[in-house]
Amino acid sequence: MECLPGSTLPDELRAQLGYDVRDLGDGERILAAAIVEHFYFDRGWQVRAAGRRINQARCRPGGMPASSK
Repeated sequence: MECLPGSTLPDELRAQLGYDVRDLGDGERILAAAIVEHFYFDRGWQVRAAGRRINQARCRPGGMPASSK
């Protein structure tokens, strides 16, 4: 499992539930889909963020974000 640095969860799992939790060091997170961040140039040719990130796993064909129903 992955925890934030300083998390008390591993110690709680050991003490309260008897789990054998070991620190395996730093890992690498693999994302199921790319996160795309859109940018544009303003009138002064400065790069600006388009305002929001789009998780490609939640997009419909054509690149439009899926509704959050």
